[in-house]
Amino acid sequence: MQQISSIDEANAWSDNFIEDYNRRFEREPRQALNLHGEISSDEDLSLILAWRDERKLTTKLTFQNKDWLFVLKIARMLGP
Repeated sequence: MQQISSIDEANAWSDNFIEDYNRRFEREPRQALNLHGEISSDEDLSLILAWRDERKLTTKLTFQNKDWLFVLKIARMLGP
């Protein structure tokens, strides 16, 4: 347990903590494409953004998307 009693001590400790944490847990990214920051005009937004469609749920808990019919499985809630 760290005995930290001031903001300056916390800042000094956090620098060492972050460095140690990153050293132990850093991993190479699966893709080299960096999606942080501004998007340049030559980047493909289809690799970044999700496509969302609105669907209506039937009384039988199904919905359709193109040729696919999906059935939702509902878990029972216990308690009050």
